Amino acid sequence: MAELAGLGALFADSEASCAAREPKRAQLTPGTVSQLVAKPPQPPSRPPADRNEIWAENEVDADDGFDADDGRAAAAYELVYKQRVSPQDMFLGIDPTRNPGTASCEDLVVRIQLPGAKASELDLEVQRTRLTLRTPRHKVRIHLPKAVDDERGNAKWVADKECLEVTLPVVDTLFLGDE
Repeated sequence: MAELAGLGALFADSEASCAAREPKRAQLTPGTVSQLVAKPPQPPSRPPADRNEIWAENEVDADDGFDADDGRAAAAYELVYKQRVSPQDMFLGIDPTRNPGTASCEDLVVRIQLPGAKASELDLEVQRTRLTLRTPRHKVRIHLPKAVDDERGNAKWVADKECLEVTLPVVDTLFLGDE
């Protein structure tokens, strides 16, 4: 029995020495590198006047001055897609990716009918996905079906038809990931 007790003491001794030989754990961890700084609570911007409000006032885009009902008539318009084709495209059909669909169009043409307007009265604003036109008698805001290059567009006033023709290059968003 004494031999067993001695053997037990021998093993107990080795367990204590193993614990002493274990490498110490690092005191520095990613969580202790920087101390968390509690941000002071921010006061609420403004409680909504109506409890059924969906958005706060600061979450809505600022008004750009386009009043939907200011007495001016809405101008009639049409959107036309335009392709730049060559005789090779027409007669040989060499390009296998070109087809008559809107996916193969390079330009978007917007024709706006403005009876009684003059070229000097036109105020045109083109953005990537929106076109806005104002005259003393007419106004129109058009949300464009495709993104356009607003820097390279071309506008032409056709006086005999009293029509503004705006040609806008379509931006290929397939590879840009914007849309």
